[in-house]
Amino acid sequence: MRNELFTKIYGSLAGIAIGDALGFPVHDMAKEEIQVRYGGLVDRMLPAFEDDFIHIGYKAGQVTDDTILSLVTAEILLQTNGNPAVDDVVKSLNDWAEKNEDLWLPGEVFGDTTKAAFKRIMDYTSRGETWEADLSRGYAGVGSSNGAVMRIAPAGMVNPGNPEKADKIVFPLIFPTHRTDVAISAACGQAAAVAEALSKDASLGSVVEAAIRGAEYGSKEGKEKGYIIPSASVARRIELAVELVDKASDPMEAAVLVEDYIGSYLPAAETLPAALGVFYACKGDPMLTMQIAASIGGDTDTVASVAGAIAGAFTGIEGISREMLDFVEEVNHLGLEQYAQRLTDLAAK
Repeated sequence: MRNELFTKIYGSLAGIAIGDALGFPVHDMAKEEIQVRYGGLVDRMLPAFEDDFIHIGYKAGQVTDDTILSLVTAEILLQTNGNPAVDDVVKSLNDWAEKNEDLWLPGEVFGDTTKAAFKRIMDYTSRGETWEADLSRGYAGVGSSNGAVMRIAPAGMVNPGNPEKADKIVFPLIFPTHRTDVAISAACGQAAAVAEALSKDASLGSVVEAAIRGAEYGSKEGKEKGYIIPSASVARRIELAVELVDKASDPMEAAVLVEDYIGSYLPAAETLPAALGVFYACKGDPMLTMQIAASIGGDTDTVASVAGAIAGAFTGIEGISREMLDFVEEVNHLGLEQYAQRLTDLAAK
């Protein structure tokens, strides 16, 4: 049982990193341009194209903020025994941001919401003051992007088969950076999906249903504790994604429908429904899920990474390309197997 959980958590971590590395070269491109540049699916890892204005100088197989911040979240959970408080998260984020300023501050790889939150946390800490959440319209309202959903999968990993428990630790993990109801909703949906996918009895339907319930829970919590913004419902868009997939004749057609009707770009209300729609269309196959998610355009690295986290948890490491995983590890030195073991130990407590 413990070994099976390890393989699933390892698969989820691998899905995050491989999806990220597959998707970054085509970030911000339309699906039509991706088709031309790759001659089909994004099925191989390439370096940044010469006209890439975000991932300048990135090598083939390199990961971005999706993977980096997911591992930061994993480390916070490991340090807090899986029960983080907002103060714990603020301190950990401040410590990480201070040590890695040359990584997250330059350029545009790390999102504006996350960067602004890091700067604010560091400013409070440098003055010796206790961090306080800013829920003013001008500041909190920008946090509707997918920076929370992309890094929250470890909350599901440490609560395998228990989506409700996973959802209860989402708020403190993301509130210091993303304080809108839609960001909280999407993050809870992702945590719940990963937690359910880790269950030995998980099905495509049960994963989707867990995500919908999680998104509904997160929306309610976000409206009570966060900043409410005008946005489509994450839960209803997940339902729509599944309806669209059921009308399609093959996974790629399904993914195109999802991208056409829901979108696959930066808003959290697009990212999670798109990722779940592709996962559902590909029947949980992690490699096909990540390749198609990276091929439909928009925020391709994040959609592929979020979908990869779910699909990797669903099938386990056996469904992941060992060649691609070894390549990503060689390029980035992530130590995903060690993280998987530590997270498994925590989840088994």
